[in-house]
Formats: sequence, structure tokens, C-alpha cells
Amino acid sequence: MDIVLLVPLVRRDIGTRNSWLVAIATFLALAAGWLLALYGAVLGLIAAVLAYAVARSRIGAVRALLAAGGSYLVVILGSTVLLYASLETI
Repeated sequence: MDIVLLVPLVRRDIGTRNSWLVAIATFLALAAGWLLALYGAVLGLIAAVLAYAVARSRIGAVRALLAAGGSYLVVILGSTVLLYASLETI
């Protein structure tokens, strides 16, 4: 479902072909996020969409996609660390 919503969001900024590549990469990142950190993937997706929406008007589409990917990665890694720490204390 996120692919259907993501393609129109970035299509006008980077083109149709590249927007599908971004959507597929997002799908794969979400799958990895669900595997590693369960519900942290949803928080990461929300953070990435907000980062892209804010950054694309200020620094351009390509850098905004990098900022969105970076924010997703940070949230997923943070969720993974929190999940690991909570499991270690059991």
C-alpha cells in the first residue's frame, strides 16, 4: 500500500521511473524494518515521510530522499537497539 501512496508523492520531483525505484526500495526497507524492529518500521516510515516533505522544499528532491532514508535508518536502528535492550533485561 505504501508503494501506491509513495509514487505520486515523488513522481513530479524525480520522474516516473525513478519514483518506482524509490518505492521498491522503500518497500524493501520496510520489510527489513518489520523483521528487525517490529512496529518501529511504522514510526520510521512516518519520520521519513515528514523528513522528505520538509526537506524537499529546502534542499531539493535528491537530497530530501537521502534525508528521508537517513531518518528512516536512524529510527529503525533506535528501535532495534531498544528492542534488544528490553529483551536482554528479561
